[in-house]
Amino acid sequence: SGVELRPYAADMAASLVRAANHPEITRFTTDQFPMPYTMTDAEAWIAFARGSEPPINYAVYLDGMLVGGVGGAAGSAETTGTCEIGWWIGPEWWGRGITTAAACALVDELFAERGLMRLFAPVMGPNAASARVAEKIGMHLDGIEVSHYLKRGVRYDRLSFGMTRRDWLARG
Repeated sequence: SGVELRPYAADMAASLVRAANHPEITRFTTDQFPMPYTMTDAEAWIAFARGSEPPINYAVYLDGMLVGGVGGAAGSAETTGTCEIGWWIGPEWWGRGITTAAACALVDELFAERGLMRLFAPVMGPNAASARVAEKIGMHLDGIEVSHYLKRGVRYDRLSFGMTRRDWLARG
């Protein structure tokens, strides 16, 4: 499919800004994803992502071009062995299966290399495309948290998708 995950590198900042600086990306993301997406934002994100060894956040490349990102936040203490995952891709690449391929590669990496027991992905209710990605990579809808998010003055439900190591192994 030409989709590749690469650890973030300092020389990716300009490409990251080019891919991430689209208001449509942030329509249904948390406000942690800045808009506009500036060079300062890209440099800060890359520095953060490079602070994790082995990497847990990756740039998504399609045919040599940075088009999005996937990654996670590993649990600790009582939630050790779990990881919240997420994904985004520039709108010009929507609807081509790129996000699903990248998210699937991330899931495989996290379960195979990290020994994790559970992955979960929160999705803002109206984000049908992200919900479809979660389902396509083998996640199940664990529950709906009503009116969880407040985004631009509107309340949205949080769809909580999850997948266990057993689910992943059964997927083959």
